[in-house]
Amino acid sequence: MAAASDLAPLEGRMRALVNGAPMRFVFGSSGQLASQIRAGAPYDVYLSASLDFVRDLEKEGRLVVGTARAYARGRLALYSKDGKVAGLDGLAAARAIAIANPAHAPYGVAARQVLRGRADWAAISGRIVYAENVRQALQFAESGNADAALVAWSLVKGRAGAVLLSEGLHGPIVQGLGVVRAKAAEAERTAQAMAFVTAMTGAAGQAMLAEAGFEPAIVPARAAPPPAPVPTAKPAGAKKPRGKRTPTRKY
Repeated sequence: MAAASDLAPLEGRMRALVNGAPMRFVFGSSGQLASQIRAGAPYDVYLSASLDFVRDLEKEGRLVVGTARAYARGRLALYSKDGKVAGLDGLAAARAIAIANPAHAPYGVAARQVLRGRADWAAISGRIVYAENVRQALQFAESGNADAALVAWSLVKGRAGAVLLSEGLHGPIVQGLGVVRAKAAEAERTAQAMAFVTAMTGAAGQAMLAEAGFEPAIVPARAAPPPAPVPTAKPAGAKKPRGKRTPTRKY
């Protein structure tokens, strides 16, 4: 199972969803895991922090058709080990702020949106430390290498020093999953993967995710393309406008 890092605390509970069926989880940034799938990594299920990443793989024919779907909406949190950074305003005094790399981590994209929306962005931008994934960003804060980190709420819920941030500060973190296409000889593995996806999106899986700090998946509607301009019909009997006539000279 290729799973986004924000799901790491749920590894044992995810196994229990399918009655302890043998499965191995590899946690990392959603973008890096997608690259591994493109390179032929033998994953059965892709659990991404970005539904768009899942849709891209489906379009490329790397997922079983019809299995791509949203399963949750992630929340972003501010975390500091000592709790001194109790809110975003406290980042002004932080010497280092850890976030996941926005190049391949959806939580990093959301964190950057939050920071760029602040009036002191120019002052704090040079103090941002980029981690490979959201779990490593948390480790930077836990070790003291960063004074604060913007991480997944699921990683820090219930911990001292964690502050849940408003979703209005960044775009929605809609998470998605899909079954990776397997060889014909691996049909049994595909069936097990389908069972896991069904359980993850079913009542038991959704209850587990809600308890861990995730929100129900709400997929934002994509903006419809602007309508094509409608040609203006000329009224019946309208005369074609005449150009200005040049008088004829007589010699």
